[in-house]
Amino acid sequence: MKSPQDKHILIIDDEAAEIVRRMFYDFANGNSARMIANQFNIEHINSPRFYHYEKIGRQNPLSEQKNVWGSATVLQLLRNQVYIGNMVQGKRQVVSFKTKKRRQVDPADWIVVENTHEPIIERSIWDRVQKRLNSRTRVNTTKKNTVGLFAGLVRCADCGSPLSYSIKKLKSGEKGVYKCSRYNNNGSDACTLHYIDEDYLIEFVLNDIRKYAQMAAIQKKQLANRLIISMRQSSGKETSSLKSKIRETEKRLEEISMRLKTLYEDKCTGSIPENIFKGLMNDFSNEQATLED
Repeated sequence: MKSPQDKHILIIDDEAAEIVRRMFYDFANGNSARMIANQFNIEHINSPRFYHYEKIGRQNPLSEQKNVWGSATVLQLLRNQVYIGNMVQGKRQVVSFKTKKRRQVDPADWIVVENTHEPIIERSIWDRVQKRLNSRTRVNTTKKNTVGLFAGLVRCADCGSPLSYSIKKLKSGEKGVYKCSRYNNNGSDACTLHYIDEDYLIEFVLNDIRKYAQMAAIQKKQLANRLIISMRQSSGKETSSLKSKIRETEKRLEEISMRLKTLYEDKCTGSIPENIFKGLMNDFSNEQATLED
């Protein structure tokens, strides 16, 4: 946590540090991230978000969410270099100053400054944990190194979370299955244990395709009409969306035009320095050109 005397210095939060140390030691000694998360939930240990807001005495904006640990949270903390005294910057990069969207930066390009504060985890334990993390393989592709056929298309009927693809090993061979990702991450506190075979999904979708293929052969006119209606509905929604975007763009162009005029007047009266004027003019001009395109 930030030092009360100097916010630029990190000091150890003893209460949270005990949980962090336990997490690293348990994982280094063979426990899985799921086992660690489950044990923390059994002991009713606050998850990081809930702990943070309780610590600073503020209302958690996501208080309606369950206060549970998940394996993804544990794995994220186990990779955090702050616990060995390093400060890492540049993990995310702004894609556009207008949309404020960010993208993940390759770890090789992160800015790492070592030994900036007191470590919580010994280097030997850290190395053991990282070695184990790097040796873990997540089976989410087929033998031919392709993703599941329905990856990103199917969701859990109970909680609405995406179903994650994995390979299930059997005595007779292997088969692809889709499991609730929320259950995989948070266990039975989040959802129930269930999965669906990829073969079943393939057969289900294939039967649907066959039905429409048969309809196309026998009822060509009816099917063509259904397709035309569907395309018109889709086109109407897209047109409405584009018109709305055009209105927003035109409104923003008017705002920029007014700001450029005001900016020029401020420069003439000496209200703003030359360097600030040039910087703002450049930003507005670039945005104006983008919007006009």
